[in-house]
Amino acid sequence: MPTDHDHIAGLSTLAQPHQFVVNYLYQRLNVIDQKLARIVNFNGIILAGIIGVSRWIGPSIGANPLDLLLLVVALVLVVLTVIWCIQLSSLSWEHLDATASNREEYLKKISTVTEERTKIYNRAATLTLVSFSLTILWLILSLFSEMLLKHSIPK
Repeated sequence: MPTDHDHIAGLSTLAQPHQFVVNYLYQRLNVIDQKLARIVNFNGIILAGIIGVSRWIGPSIGANPLDLLLLVVALVLVVLTVIWCIQLSSLSWEHLDATASNREEYLKKISTVTEERTKIYNRAATLTLVSFSLTILWLILSLFSEMLLKHSIPK
């Protein structure tokens, strides 16, 4: 398995035009990684919101089966998205082996990694949007159910 040193040594042997392309692809990877980190942060905010509202609602959280279903689906999506994003944080140089047999092969490898991460980012962003929407819907239904419960209790 190539080490960081092997990877850097291999990069230094690339010709100037190839080096420009490699730099561009690494910049794209940095942007994608930053966006994935933001998705993880946003999912943390969603999770904190769910926990905060759940504590406020209290024991009536499971009173409405639809509320509970929305909550469970939103939580599962948040957890899956975070796990999916975090798995990308471990970069393995064997996928980007700069000591590949030729420069074109190396460029193809890094281009493939960039494309794969872009697809994962797009999927993670979609799952985050769905989990956020389900959380908002759950919040609205929970608050509405809570208001109905309080007003239906005879005095």
